[in-house]
Amino acid sequence: MNKLISVIVPVYNAEKYLKECVESLINQTYINLEIILINDGSTDNSIQICNEYADYDSRIIVVDKLNEGVSKTRNLGIEIAKGDFITFVDSDDYIDLSMYEKLMIKAETENSDMVFCGYNYFKNGKIIPVNEPQLQLTVTDESYLKNFFVLGENRVMGSSCRQMTKSNLVKECRFNSEICFAEDLVFIISLLKHAKNISVIDEKLYFYRVLSGVEHKYADEKYVRSHILLGEIFYKQLKDMGQDRLAEFMLYQEF
Repeated sequence: MNKLISVIVPVYNAEKYLKECVESLINQTYINLEIILINDGSTDNSIQICNEYADYDSRIIVVDKLNEGVSKTRNLGIEIAKGDFITFVDSDDYIDLSMYEKLMIKAETENSDMVFCGYNYFKNGKIIPVNEPQLQLTVTDESYLKNFFVLGENRVMGSSCRQMTKSNLVKECRFNSEICFAEDLVFIISLLKHAKNISVIDEKLYFYRVLSGVEHKYADEKYVRSHILLGEIFYKQLKDMGQDRLAEFMLYQEF
């Protein structure tokens, strides 16, 4: 079990949380990692923190570039990545120290193209467990795809960070930089279309930080455009997967 995992971390003005994030990566029980920290034009001390860790740990690659947004930043990471598997972490989040070891054991044992795990919310220093009763069914049975889209107790978060995927599949897909939200979900659905063998670990290994006061101006023109484009994207994706009724729902009701 010595396959390389590429971890792509887009960094933007994350100095307050970045050390906790990187520490959770460099201290993983699975050590064969390529950690790609991409500074997306931060105006704080994020790049200095990245460089300090790169000096300390040879597994870390630092890229410094102008601000382009999270999608283009992740896409650059995909181009750079040399791992057998690729995964993502947001720079204000952190992960369980055994996360990648457990994902890799599952991938090796079941010859998985993708492996998902559970996650917790992390807010004001408190961990809030998230219950996803339909996660196993959602990612292994197309008839449960609706749980990625429809709000309710069976809702599954379509985050790119709580899964690990074979590199050859990831490199066939890209994040859509024309939309300013739900880009993770679009990307995950694209991967699910290509993956043949999908596994799930019933453990909460990713910690998603909930930041207070973060609001989107959904009335802004860019958000309106994103809603329209998302409807069109999901319609095509779901039609291609034979999910005609869900495709119509996403186009005409949700977006």
